[in-house]
Amino acid sequence: MKTTLLLLSLLLIAVATLGIGVRRYEHNHQSGQAYTMTMTDTLYPTDGLPWVRSISTRYQKGDGNWKQVRQGFNKDGTADGGGELYGFNDLGVFGHETDSNSVTFLSQKDHAFHHVNEAAMRANRETFLGERKILGYSCLGQQSAPGIEDWLSPEFEIPLLEIHYVMNGKIVREVTQIMLGEPNFNATLPNCNVNYSPYEQKLQEQTDSKIAAQMKQIEDLTKVRIQQLQNQSSR
Repeated sequence: MKTTLLLLSLLLIAVATLGIGVRRYEHNHQSGQAYTMTMTDTLYPTDGLPWVRSISTRYQKGDGNWKQVRQGFNKDGTADGGGELYGFNDLGVFGHETDSNSVTFLSQKDHAFHHVNEAAMRANRETFLGERKILGYSCLGQQSAPGIEDWLSPEFEIPLLEIHYVMNGKIVREVTQIMLGEPNFNATLPNCNVNYSPYEQKLQEQTDSKIAAQMKQIEDLTKVRIQQLQNQSSR
């Protein structure tokens, strides 16, 4: 259970970092800017000191494949778990907990690049917050949901800053460093078993029969594709 929660937490952070949302984006091509990006997730309580909850590094290839490594922290700064996410154009998103002998299939499409629709953002007077520079890059601000403020970079097509206002303070997810260029990582899954349980649970909870059938088909195709890759690597 702890492993599943950690991997789902990693996925949620990655999705938040990607800024995937129907109102803000429209699908684009699966290639774009290549970079290595460092992000921090910090809690600013109203009655205490800030707490850096995690630091993540995202390695984004120009062909759309990516890897994200996360280290979590306790309030006293000691390490508290970590893990990795892998996004592949032809497979989907997988999570891997540190020292685990398996990877977990989490999603079939959250890895895709998305295009920031600048005109639509600017035209929405109720949600548009203006424009500002973050790490030298222009970002457009908007209130994506009640209590959530995003500052999106059209160049990278993701938020460089997110602020979530919560009952006891605020959570700030911000990019602290960007290095342009192709990252040096092998865009392949770790050679270990694949756990499909979280995805199958989402499939069982799906009430739309057509969507459930599509999800099942995707799972079956993913299993075949992974088996093919594993067979190739063992030759």
